[in-house]
Amino acid sequence: MCDEKNGHRMLCPFFFIWGKVKYAILEERELYREMERFK
Repeated sequence: MCDEKNGHRMLCPFFFIWGKVKYAILEERELYREMERFK
């Protein structure tokens, strides 16, 4: 996806960060659910 020949090189960092953010949000949601269960 991050190949130079694809022409998406400028978008690469954006997608990388977006993926990390999405993953972090999912993780946080899971943690929140766990905490709700143990209340």
